[in-house]
Amino acid sequence: MVNVGGSEQTSGRAKAPFPEKREYTKPFPCPTVLDWGNKIMKLKAIFAVVAAVTLVPLAAHAGTLTNVDITLSNTVVSSPTSVTMSYTTATTLTGGTNNNNLLRAVLTGVTFGAASCGPNLVVTADGTNINSRLNFCQTFGAGGIQLRLAPGETISAGAEIEVTLASSVVTTGAAPGVYPVSFFFTATDGGAAIDSPAVTPGVTLVSTPPAPVPTLSDWAVISLGLLLAGGAALTIQQRRFA
Repeated sequence: MVNVGGSEQTSGRAKAPFPEKREYTKPFPCPTVLDWGNKIMKLKAIFAVVAAVTLVPLAAHAGTLTNVDITLSNTVVSSPTSVTMSYTTATTLTGGTNNNNLLRAVLTGVTFGAASCGPNLVVTADGTNINSRLNFCQTFGAGGIQLRLAPGETISAGAEIEVTLASSVVTTGAAPGVYPVSFFFTATDGGAAIDSPAVTPGVTLVSTPPAPVPTLSDWAVISLGLLLAGGAALTIQQRRFA
């Protein structure tokens, strides 16, 4: 800029811009060994919480049913038969909770008619009838059955359960053979297994009944005993005279 006659005039050169003000930025501090140690401790705490949540025992597959047995009163094909299913629980079950199914099972080799808790379907725990403690007690499909505890009812671990279906509602299959169950377990409310047997149970059907074993009547046994006693007495007497 030039002063001419008391006035300022701008020269042809451009005025150099004033450099912008720059703020000072503090460099990112390098973490110390102590900082890394604190971070590792926090990570360990987080992993411990995650592990604790992950390792909470689930209801499914909690144990093994023991003393599992399925017995037919008649194993001949195409015949009426009663069915007795027995087992010992491994996990406590309580109605109204997630663990509430005393039994969910589907048998093969037999066909169930419609039955609910009553004369044709009896359930016992440790020898006591518990039909009234079930709010669902029903056969379904060809060989299915479900037993569910009513809210507030509890069956302890180690209880001996017996389920009996009358011959009026069960018929054996048409072909002889060995028929394992499709499934057999105590279950959650959603149907997932809780306790199941280590070995899959089943039933065996035959084409003809086994041949009867000859037996003696009570009177025949008594008569045979008297005959043997008389023969022994006669033999002893003859030896004395000899």
